[in-house]
Amino acid sequence: MVKETSIIKVGQQDNFHSLFYAEDPNGNFQVAHSDATFTGSADFQTPDVQAALNDLVAKLQALGWQQVVGVIPNPWYNLTFEREVQGPPSIKTAIVKAGQQDTFHNLFFAETLDGSFQVAHSDKTFIGSADFQTPDVQAALDDLVAKLQALGWQQVVGTLPSPWYSLTFQQLVYPTLEYSIVKAGQQDAFHNLFFAEALNGGLQVASSDITFSGSPDFQTPDAQAALNDLVAKLQALGWQQETVGIPSPWYNLTFQRAVYQTSSIETSIVKAGQQDDFHNLFYAEDPNGNFQVAHSDKTFIGSADFQTPEVQAALNDLVAKLQALGWQQVVGTLPSPWYNLKFQREVQGPPSIKTAIVKAGQQDTFHNLFYAETLDDSFQVAHSDKTFIGSADFQTPDVQVALDDLVAKLQALGWQQVISTLPSPWYSLTFQQLVFQTPQNP
Repeated sequence: MVKETSIIKVGQQDNFHSLFYAEDPNGNFQVAHSDATFTGSADFQTPDVQAALNDLVAKLQALGWQQVVGVIPNPWYNLTFEREVQGPPSIKTAIVKAGQQDTFHNLFFAETLDGSFQVAHSDKTFIGSADFQTPDVQAALDDLVAKLQALGWQQVVGTLPSPWYSLTFQQLVYPTLEYSIVKAGQQDAFHNLFFAEALNGGLQVASSDITFSGSPDFQTPDAQAALNDLVAKLQALGWQQETVGIPSPWYNLTFQRAVYQTSSIETSIVKAGQQDDFHNLFYAEDPNGNFQVAHSDKTFIGSADFQTPEVQAALNDLVAKLQALGWQQVVGTLPSPWYNLKFQREVQGPPSIKTAIVKAGQQDTFHNLFYAETLDDSFQVAHSDKTFIGSADFQTPDVQVALDDLVAKLQALGWQQVISTLPSPWYSLTFQQLVFQTPQNP
């Protein structure tokens, strides 16, 4: 566990109202701020000023902060608070900006400082410049602020932003704690060693290179040297020894370390493609064209360049699919062509891509079926339960039923069909699946 400290300071909400906020001693992260405001100087302990301070103190206590007492703060409101957390957090920061939804409507969005990821955008829009704080513009900003707060973002207050809507938000990401315990084991029939494994016994973290003979119950110089070797290894891997209590047996040390989940940002772009000779659809794929994320179930006839009701319905269908998969539309600039929307999502990654191809095969001398296997033919993912007689080259009802059966199986297993060009032969469909890595250690 590590200790966090925050100090209360005074700042401005706008040109006429002041408030209190608490931030870390280095000014890197703002923990909370008062909802109650006051006019005039914070140096005078008026009822309004005291009410604003009490409001912030109640917020901090609800978040697990405890006031540090013993000395008189100067100025009087400059209170100090502390709390214990599992490890030092990392800080994410987002800035509110104004952008376009379409030619006539504007909106607000929040993105990370480096512009690499758009966190959220307002559903409400407005007409005209964002520089003027009209009711419609304020409503759109309030809508975005509510979204960010629901996602765990905390507004940074204290100074007036410029332009007025350019609010800053921050979010703390705390690590989880892993625990390991030292045990004794055998290297071979004559040599013993020490190793550390997770408390649940599921993972062996490290083992000593130095070995010893005889029972580990006796703290001989060789046994101590082997233990010291393991401890040095664990410390180099970021493990910290817990020092509460005397271990039994003597070598049964416990270690802990903070583990941060790493994430990466995925991007996908909407494009138009063909379902068959007569029907078109929309699909979303990564910028490099390596992986197709989703495609619309609804189709349309004719060019995607014309925003007809059928084309719009197909696009809406794909957008709904992407949002259900956790993708967030990137807004702010007008896409060209109009349907070329951009989406992002944050994942524990980076992911690897698995690809499978549908092929035709035999169940027995008389019955055929379809199956899907990986590109290198090393693994068969699934096969159809339904069979057919005759060649798969002819798209008869029985053949189509068998193919539909396999497609349903693949989709149930999390495979996504790749659609943009017509396969040859007709049943040689391609499917892909993303495999995300487990969280990595820092």
